[in-house]
Amino acid sequence: MRFHRIVFVGLMGVLLLLAVVLVQKTMHPAIELTGMQPVKAEDYPDLIKAVGAVPDNPPTLVHFFSSWCSTCIVDHAMISGLSGDFHLVGIVTMDKKPVVEAWLKKHGNPYQNILWDESGTLAVSSGLRGLPETFLMHQGRIWHHRGTLTSLQTPKTKP
Repeated sequence: MRFHRIVFVGLMGVLLLLAVVLVQKTMHPAIELTGMQPVKAEDYPDLIKAVGAVPDNPPTLVHFFSSWCSTCIVDHAMISGLSGDFHLVGIVTMDKKPVVEAWLKKHGNPYQNILWDESGTLAVSSGLRGLPETFLMHQGRIWHHRGTLTSLQTPKTKP
């Protein structure tokens, strides 16, 4: 009887280890999530609807910004550097389209898609407290970070 229990516990341990390895392998190799907070996708229906269908690979980085936001320019350089590893969606919040278009022309446009939230409605429904804020969407999961991306070491690409 004791032998069976030892074998059972051993098999369960191997299965658990295998499950952990498989979950990690489903993540895009360019993502290191340390520092971003996982959130419940069901809490962000408006954001998911606005962004639309996102590819599993590469992961989608959704970045709320404005031309008048002084810390957004700091993040802009980092976001631009991530364009090869992520599908980038920029959401312009409480700003005017011609002003932002000129800003992006001056600083470069790394985004594959730009959404316009001039009234700030999407920002409010997504729980933003300020700018910039960033969401990472990958395989039906969402992570969130408030503030500049340079304040953490993530999301970053692995060599």
